[in-house]
This record gives sequence, structure tokens and C-alpha cells, in this order.
Amino acid sequence: VARYFNGNDWVGPIEINHEHKKLHEGDNGPLTPEMGTILWYTDKEVRLFKETLSKLKPYLQEINFKGDFDINCIINEEGVWPLEATPRFGTPSSEIHVKLHESPWSDFLSSISDGKPYDLKYSTEFGIGVSLAIPPFPYQPNIFDQILSRFFKKNITFKSQLTKEEKEAIHFEEVSRKNNKYFWSGTYGWVMHVTAKGKSVEEARRNVYRIINKI
Repeated sequence: VARYFNGNDWVGPIEINHEHKKLHEGDNGPLTPEMGTILWYTDKEVRLFKETLSKLKPYLQEINFKGDFDINCIINEEGVWPLEATPRFGTPSSEIHVKLHESPWSDFLSSISDGKPYDLKYSTEFGIGVSLAIPPFPYQPNIFDQILSRFFKKNITFKSQLTKEEKEAIHFEEVSRKNNKYFWSGTYGWVMHVTAKGKSVEEARRNVYRIINKI
């Protein structure tokens, strides 16, 4: 659960997000930093928010915190178990924010920086972000030797023409551009995060994989 804070109070809606950390679908494979996230906003002070993030308000006021604050939890029949705090922009949640926010980012972040309230306009649909990566991800670079680079083509191509909206849904990472072509130029294997939204999780999923299948 996450929410923006302006040093004085919460700004905008409450964010609920579910991270998928296993490398493969079906919750299989090794743990990774992140493979994808389903995220949505709510203007109702849900129980998860009340039992975790809302309790930090006095402390956030004391330290004059400004930005996005996330509490990662495990939830079971016994209750909510906070695991870690992420007091910063996250990936691919921030990329999904770009998809869901309808207000200008400049106005929103300026209000947070100035400690002012802001009426954020946003989509109430489900947002989804899928992380695309190549070896050596999810392992450290020194796991693989130079043999890998001989066989792996690092250029990024598109099977068909992308619309303006589809281009805006692609967020590159560890990627360079030269002569209007894109190349993976990193170390850890991150290539991009692709986002979409939909009235249901399944619709959001279909929309995001429609773009991914063009890459």
C-alpha cells in the first residue's frame, strides 16, 4: 500500500499494488527484484492503509517527508505483516502511475514539494506493468561469462508500427539509442517496463501483452 505525502498530509488517492517477483508465471522460478505489478487507486481509507501506512503520518510530518511512500506487506488470515518501507519512486509502479495519472505531473509534484494539497485527477481502472529483461537477469552479471555476449543479439526491434499511445507505454531501462535504433547497453539485464490499463485485471493484461507481442 502506498500514497504520496507533502510534508503535512497525504496527497491523492491510496494505492494498492500487488508485486509479482517469481521469474516465471504460475509463481514458479527464482525470486527476482520485480517481474510485474498490478496497481489501482482508491479514495476509500481501506483497512490495509489504516493498519499500516496511516500510522506513519505523525512521523512523516516530523521529518517533513515529501514524496511517494510504500509499505510492502504479507497478508494472511492472522493479519497484516509489514516487510519493508520504500520511501521513493518504485519500478514499475511509477511507470504505472504515468499511465493512470491524468493531472499534469509538474503541477502534482510541485504541490507536493511546496507542501500544498492537490486534487489529483486519475483513472480508476486497473494498471499493470510488466518488466522485460534478458540474461544475466535475475542473477549478478559475473554469473555469466563473455560467451553469452557472442550469442545474444542486443538490438531491440518492433514487429509492427507502434501507435503514439503504445510508444508512451514503453519505459526503457539500460537502453541506448543510436541512428534511430535501440540497443540494450546495460549490465544487469533490465530492458524495459511496459504498461497498460483496463476496467478489469484481465483486460489490463490483454492490453499490455498486445504491446509486448510487438517487441
